[in-house]
Amino acid sequence: MNGRGPTASDRFISDEMIDSIYDGLVAIRPAPGTLETIRAALRADAVVLHFAVAIGATASLVETVGQEDLTRQGNAGDCSQLVAAGEGWQICCLRAPEETPFGEEEDRNFRELAAHVRRAMRVRNGLLEDGAAVHALSGVIDQLGIGAMIVRSNGRMMHADARAEAILKERDGLHLIGDRLSAASAQEGRSLEALLRAVSDDERPSAAITITRPSGRPALGLTINRPPMADDLSTIGLVVSIRDPGKGLVQSADTLRDLYGLTGTEAQLTIDLVNGKSVQETEERRGISHNTMRAHLRSIYAKLGVGRLSELIHVVSSGTSPLAPGRDRAVSPPNA
Repeated sequence: MNGRGPTASDRFISDEMIDSIYDGLVAIRPAPGTLETIRAALRADAVVLHFAVAIGATASLVETVGQEDLTRQGNAGDCSQLVAAGEGWQICCLRAPEETPFGEEEDRNFRELAAHVRRAMRVRNGLLEDGAAVHALSGVIDQLGIGAMIVRSNGRMMHADARAEAILKERDGLHLIGDRLSAASAQEGRSLEALLRAVSDDERPSAAITITRPSGRPALGLTINRPPMADDLSTIGLVVSIRDPGKGLVQSADTLRDLYGLTGTEAQLTIDLVNGKSVQETEERRGISHNTMRAHLRSIYAKLGVGRLSELIHVVSSGTSPLAPGRDRAVSPPNA
């Protein structure tokens, strides 16, 4: 021993890696590039990060880099794994069964990396507790092609994204009177006010209402949700999503790949199903067999944490329901 401390060349984790971990993970949606850095450093075949969209939520989103097939149900159990977890997150490094299993040195290096991941996710959780979760939820909704609003229990508007503002400016069924949300139908307006109060008072976790439009166009669909971690809604408000069924709900396959870790084919199939196509119509449209469709559905259901087609449509269309539950949930064979 020469008594000197470790130099940069002695350390497994470089300053650049540390910067990547904190820059990439202290965000609403952790950056895939950070996971790729971890994957390369540990020579893993895949890295999977489960992370909550809001503090207190029982569900999580999933970000995956590397060999996606290793993360599917039934495959990961045969892999060599390194796992670390904390409040609202879990990270797992995988090596394929035919590869050399992770050794003691790699386990130590992973624990060193995981300590920084833990701190970064703790900072992220603090940001969510300060109200950033509301913007996360509205951001997810916005990416799915649904308007998002933050509304007080008395209907007063706190924030509306571009899609919601465009719908409100049409004044066709839903609009603002001053800064308060109002419906063209007096009866629907009273129902909307009652639902906002009920969700705000925690009498129900969420609510939905249909708003008819004087123009005769398809009715608007509103979903009202209380942020999972919110105790004081006076400063946070309720998350209200607004959907115009007259337009295709989901148009971007890239969005679905980013949000749920779907493959390109899975994303295209999901777009068809959520936008109203039946399973048979989707098979014909995409030129695939019924058995192939069933296989794709199994994978899609597993990634979104659902067990049937109606749940898939609800999760993607609402944007505010649990997006991907715990890893151990059983997924039933699709009844296609």
